[in-house]
Amino acid sequence: MVKIFITGGTGFIGSQLVDQLIEKGHELICLTHSRQIDKPGVETVKGDITDKDSLKPMEGCDAVIANAAIYEIGPIKSIRNIMHKVNVIGTQNTLDMALNYNIPKIVYTSTIGTLGDTTKCGIANEESIKDHCGTFTSLYEKTKYEAHLFAEKLIEENGAPITIGMPGAVFGENDHSNIGESLSQLATGTLIGIPIIPGKINFIHVKDVANGLILCLEKGKNESYIIAGPEENNLSYEEFFLKAAELGGVDPPKRRLGMGLLSILEKFYRVKGFLTGKRQLISPEVLENFKIKLTVTNKKAVRELGFNPLPLETTLKQTMEWYKEKYG
Repeated sequence: MVKIFITGGTGFIGSQLVDQLIEKGHELICLTHSRQIDKPGVETVKGDITDKDSLKPMEGCDAVIANAAIYEIGPIKSIRNIMHKVNVIGTQNTLDMALNYNIPKIVYTSTIGTLGDTTKCGIANEESIKDHCGTFTSLYEKTKYEAHLFAEKLIEENGAPITIGMPGAVFGENDHSNIGESLSQLATGTLIGIPIIPGKINFIHVKDVANGLILCLEKGKNESYIIAGPEENNLSYEEFFLKAAELGGVDPPKRRLGMGLLSILEKFYRVKGFLTGKRQLISPEVLENFKIKLTVTNKKAVRELGFNPLPLETTLKQTMEWYKEKYG
């Protein structure tokens, strides 16, 4: 048993991390904004990663998992205004404090989005970040790229004991992202259409991501590891949603949405977002994401960490069954 300080423990990935670490018998200190985590072996401390004083409870811990971030593609203005502060400054604070307290093991949750468009290289690996084209499809991608480079700099210049986990496109039960919203609509027959777009990305279930990050904690070197599915999980959104419909036993929408029609729909969603003040399923950032490829290989994590994610057919079927039961 080790004592682990975690940020972002109430989020989509973080909640799975907490559950799996509890199962392994670890003692956890979870920094949250306001929510209490009432689970055995968990101490909840309230605070904010943008405030260094909030991070002081990590002193004396055996490990730190810097998992907190704002993940939204096409966020509303109020979220957009704080994304850099949380994703970049908050991460820098967490890593700096962990090093100040001589924490022997640190895991930082990055994303394959930091690799940029992989169209030219085909299948990207961890080293592909060096070939980033310098343009970004979303503020989330830009801020995570900046934070990733900061973590890498600490490793290269200071020998910091940081392992960087780079999850793919995460899906699963109780997901409130664009992917989760689309799967819930697919399960209930309300999805407006299936996108037919140039982009591809590697899909992976949230439980596999949490497991991969724990393997980073247990076995990772001071390097980066892509925590994604095998290469057959590099799918277009059309392939992913059609597979989800088949595995979930639901009829997919007959309408196919090309970039032209999606651009028209984005204008409607923009007005809807202005009136409701809520993030919308389609936004300019979403359309930009649809244009690029984020196709990757997980071979390094498989080889060095023993990472072995469940087949996509298993996890996607499980996810669709959950959405059908929850919203059907």
